[in-house]
Amino acid sequence: MSFQTSGLLTVESITALSKLNDIFAARNENAKAQMPFKVYQAFGNQAQMEAVHAKAEEARQKLASLDVANYESGKDLSAYYDQHFLLA
Repeated sequence: MSFQTSGLLTVESITALSKLNDIFAARNENAKAQMPFKVYQAFGNQAQMEAVHAKAEEARQKLASLDVANYESGKDLSAYYDQHFLLA
């Protein structure tokens, strides 16, 4: 997701837009990792569960580094993944 501007760009607005894009990218990466986790869990594939869990944890750490605190471990973000589940 990217944001459109009204044409007047300041250093502050460019910085804010960049940060918002980073936040959305990290949130979507977390959601993308959570999508296959459920499938791997249903089939008992522990190794793949751990791999996608690690990716989700990296995305949560990225969100925390961007001062976003409400995407803690255990929160299901898979609904935010807007691609086909097979692409996850």
